[in-house]
Amino acid sequence: MHQPLTGLTSIHHKFLARELPQKVAMIGTGNFLRAFVGSFVEEMNASQGFNGGICMIQPTPKGKVEALARQGFLYTVLSRGARGDEHMQVVRSVVGGIDPYRNYASFLALGELEELEYIISNTTEAGLSLDEKDTDMEQVPRSFPAKLCALLYRRYCTQGQRSAHLKILPCELLPDNGKLLEKLVVQAAENYGLGDAFTSWLQEHVQFYNTLVDRIVPGFPGDEYEELHKKMGYADNFLVAAEAFSFWAIESKEALFPPVKTGQLVYTDDLSYYRQRKVQLLNAAHTAMVPLALLNGLATVQAFVTHPSWGEFFRKLVYQELSVGLRPEDEDLLWYTRSVIKRFENPYVQHYFKDIALNTTSKIQARLVPVLLSFYAEYGEWPPQLCQSLAAYMKLFRESALIEVPATAKAALQGKEGHALVETALAQKEIFGKELTDQPGLAAAIAPYIR
Repeated sequence: MHQPLTGLTSIHHKFLARELPQKVAMIGTGNFLRAFVGSFVEEMNASQGFNGGICMIQPTPKGKVEALARQGFLYTVLSRGARGDEHMQVVRSVVGGIDPYRNYASFLALGELEELEYIISNTTEAGLSLDEKDTDMEQVPRSFPAKLCALLYRRYCTQGQRSAHLKILPCELLPDNGKLLEKLVVQAAENYGLGDAFTSWLQEHVQFYNTLVDRIVPGFPGDEYEELHKKMGYADNFLVAAEAFSFWAIESKEALFPPVKTGQLVYTDDLSYYRQRKVQLLNAAHTAMVPLALLNGLATVQAFVTHPSWGEFFRKLVYQELSVGLRPEDEDLLWYTRSVIKRFENPYVQHYFKDIALNTTSKIQARLVPVLLSFYAEYGEWPPQLCQSLAAYMKLFRESALIEVPATAKAALQGKEGHALVETALAQKEIFGKELTDQPGLAAAIAPYIR
């Protein structure tokens, strides 16, 4: 947290939060949800008569609810386009926040509110899982799905059949995230012994939606802290910088929100292709660039993609390799590919590789390995840019503290060089999700890049 600048009033002395019913429970207080969902809701309230306030829920014991409360749950979203266009949006739609670890009763009471209509989450991919220690609902559940189960059970007990439909939209970047969360909530209910009547009520009164979110949110622009705050004329410790691009796809046959002008809100019968396109062209590109950037002293995505040689590498990666398996008949494919390149080139959104490097092994498994194997299945050869990226990862697995690797895998790689390093790394199921030593010619394709 930065120290307030002298001579500047705090944001909560300059703006007032809107007086709104608590229509949205937002599970998560991080940069992404605040810049994405918070921004969408603020626009809908300002121009579309949505009339819905957000209650922020802190998903872990260490969170931001208390600090956000000190500035009245007000914060600024700074959106920046590639041409230098800039927009400051003060989000005034957060009407409260709850830390379940300090006030579990208030969290459960949220389920009693008749006006509650949406529950939107982003607890990271790791958050969509259960904890075997969640067996007593009188205690604060450890996992997010168990917390959600407890809140829904309170709603069931207090409202029963008169309960209005709840819409639950997880933003975690996992396939079929809505179906997965529903499955976990039902499993939590079974673990708690809540009975079949509650499970039937869930099916009738709660709808879980698969969703896909797409917006690059670097977070607090610390390098420009003083300059931006002086321009704004007030201090905001939760100022969040984001790109102008914003895309939300929801698997639904009907619209769930009013239309918005500053982002794309898409409803579709099949979300899987939108997800595949985004994960391969944007997320996998991020993940593939990380080790090469770290080894070559390139701090940001923008520095990498505009570099004379690494920029060429990036374009070959995106156009020739990461597009494998995507529909050539997709009229938006070329548009989306070009938009990714323009977004990465944006000099006004600094996205640091040290931040992208978090949770490396889960990202490699979800993003790079499927593309790697699909490319080989399609063309009978291994993609050279991805092989170069994996070689750089193998060096960093052994050497860098920025790349998180299971201790057993890291120990296995110590002292290995050249082809032996590649073979040993490919055998690590903890890194790649499966052993890759049986893939014909893969080690030979990666080994030349180990130097």
